[in-house]
Amino acid sequence: MHADSRKIPTLAKEDLTEINLPKHHSNISDMKDISSGAVLLDLAQWFWHKLSETFDGHPIWIPVRELVSWIGRFVPLHVKVSESLEDIKVSDVGEPNPFYDTDEVRRYARIFSNRLTKKQARVLCLGFGEQLSQAEVAQRLGKGSASAVNYHLDQIKEKLFDFTADLR
Repeated sequence: MHADSRKIPTLAKEDLTEINLPKHHSNISDMKDISSGAVLLDLAQWFWHKLSETFDGHPIWIPVRELVSWIGRFVPLHVKVSESLEDIKVSDVGEPNPFYDTDEVRRYARIFSNRLTKKQARVLCLGFGEQLSQAEVAQRLGKGSASAVNYHLDQIKEKLFDFTADLR
């Protein structure tokens, strides 16, 4: 990332579909194919350059979630996201981890979800839990455009940023 990188709005699912894998990685189909750091860094750099091109070649800042969503188009990501933030189970996140405290995650999820409005919580569950696109979330909520959903996602991000800052 460059010092003059600028933040971009949250990408819609449609934006992610416009960027394909580089030809030299077109055979990627499983997490094992990208588990080496070199391949993952190469994909991250490719994604960053392709997105920068869409913003007139200006360097941009891309949240890790956007990179993961893009990679998820090509590789199944086996982490299940719960409909409710409080229903997270150890089995949902893979092998037991001595540094992962399920009760603590539930407690923080409950505290964070209490900071959200009902509409924000619904947007979060539809977008991340059901993996719906912004347009699909807008349709499910009876909103006219994905930008209305994007507004709520930006509010959720701000609240999450503030929430995690409180934990530091």
